[in-house]
Amino acid sequence: MAQDINVHIKGYREIIQVFLVTRPKIDNIEEWKKIKEDIIKYEDKPDVEAFQRFVQTLTQIKPERDNKEEWSAIRSTCEDILHDWETTEKQPLFRKLLSRFVSTVPRQSNKDEWNKIRKESESILRDI
Repeated sequence: MAQDINVHIKGYREIIQVFLVTRPKIDNIEEWKKIKEDIIKYEDKPDVEAFQRFVQTLTQIKPERDNKEEWSAIRSTCEDILHDWETTEKQPLFRKLLSRFVSTVPRQSNKDEWNKIRKESESILRDI
């Protein structure tokens, strides 16, 4: 199925803004830095390409200690999204990622950061 790279993904830019302003104080600093760097690197690209790069970045996030289980679940969802990339419209794939974010509740670190991501994800899901 051919996909139009210029398709707008409703809510994508809003969730990306939350990731861009996320600055953990102690834990997983390098992981969040990598996410932010990659968002900035691709922010001028069309939504479809930027979203794909974002998902690819999330598949690479592997914290050494805190929130390992949560990131494993995010990586798994992202791998599923990439597997379905060529045959699925992008808005449903984005919904799938947001649903993963909504269900991500860290037991250890970055609780405030994930609370903001969850709230924005819930808001976007209501609107799309």
